[in-house]
Amino acid sequence: MTTENKLAHDGALAIARSPLVQHFRKDLLALFVVFLVALPLCMIVVTDLLTGVLVGVALLLAKLLLHFSHFNALVVHGEDDYCLLHLSGSATFLRLPILASSLDRVSPGREVHVDFERLDHIDHACMVLLTSFAQRHEQTGGKLIIDWAAFHARVHGIKDSALSVSTNAA
Repeated sequence: MTTENKLAHDGALAIARSPLVQHFRKDLLALFVVFLVALPLCMIVVTDLLTGVLVGVALLLAKLLLHFSHFNALVVHGEDDYCLLHLSGSATFLRLPILASSLDRVSPGREVHVDFERLDHIDHACMVLLTSFAQRHEQTGGKLIIDWAAFHARVHGIKDSALSVSTNAA
């Protein structure tokens, strides 16, 4: 093995073992953000400003589409007449059929608790679907329970400690 090959091999090992590389292996989103910044900058240097800006806008739109396309609605049937609806991701009109099919799996007459803990975003169409489901479900003897204080805190970015202070003051 020549000296150049040995240096290249040792350099590659040092890079692979660096804390920054280990961090990016654990957090792919951080790597994607670095890619979102680095690629347009490289495109500006290599080509021209307009091309770099257009590449940056295209990557940003791809990131937004990826973020808003992830949604999961899981119905967990508990004991007796208890049911839990876990919502995670972004509940947009694009994912309305997923929410509707999850709500259809709820048995009539059950008490349904909605968990918004992992929900990033919910739009008006999904809220209308939840409220119309609540009205239909109550006609069958069921009940939809939503913790509105926690929901509003989640939507407006209020921390739990601020929520407990405001509810204790009222």
